[in-house]
Amino acid sequence: MKIFHISRQLGWIGFIGTGNMASALISSLVKKGHKEIIASDKDTSQLDRVKAAYGIETTLDNLQVVSRSNTIILAVKPQNLEEVLNEIKSEISNDKGTNNKLIVSIAAGKTLQYLEDRLNYSRIVRAMPSMAIKYGLGTSAYVCSGGCSDTDRKAVEYIFNRNGVVFDVEEKDMAAITYLASLPGLMAKYLRAIALTLKHYGLRPEITKAYLSSILKTTAMLIDSNESFEKRYRAVASKGGTTQAAHKYGLKHGFYKTLAGMVGAAIERCRELER
Repeated sequence: MKIFHISRQLGWIGFIGTGNMASALISSLVKKGHKEIIASDKDTSQLDRVKAAYGIETTLDNLQVVSRSNTIILAVKPQNLEEVLNEIKSEISNDKGTNNKLIVSIAAGKTLQYLEDRLNYSRIVRAMPSMAIKYGLGTSAYVCSGGCSDTDRKAVEYIFNRNGVVFDVEEKDMAAITYLASLPGLMAKYLRAIALTLKHYGLRPEITKAYLSSILKTTAMLIDSNESFEKRYRAVASKGGTTQAAHKYGLKHGFYKTLAGMVGAAIERCRELER
């Protein structure tokens, strides 16, 4: 009942940008029964795709999305955000002189201050979802500006929550959270490297795929159980065994330092975007 109430309160949800993350959010909303969705994009093929997949309304006109929506989700790349903000600023600022619309940005590295300054508006949310939301597993985080109400927080949690977890965080944490949201892409690279190596050793791809799938599911269960990573390693690794051999090779060749460096590189890049 509460979900229905929030959905009805939200009214029209507008997306500016229909890339992968926007599509995942649209898919999640549609599966929850929310039908009042409109989206814009410069790419007509993208609009045709989301319209066919989800039955939503689409347009090439960003201002139409703003005028028709109660909540606007800015889902464009960070380098394109300023252009979009300049385009929609007058429509938002002239909305009867009140904070009638909730603006939600999922652009990496763009702070609340940046958004408030360019829109001259204070009812804004900065959010960072993960692609897993498409599959009902997503963890998301958000931070609100001073113009947001408790109702706005409930609305944001409705938009980003589909059998996952939504965190109301401090903005200082968003750079690290942005790294975590990037992990599905990085994991795909890691897994591809493993699969190619195993193929080189003659293992059939379907066997690799089955093992990787079950291992990742088991790892998720391990995380949810709060069992420590070190305890799980000790449970698997035996002295002089294959797990220990791989671990020692990683230590010798700086594998774990490289992983830590990759985490730091992503966080620092997000902080550069914030400046």
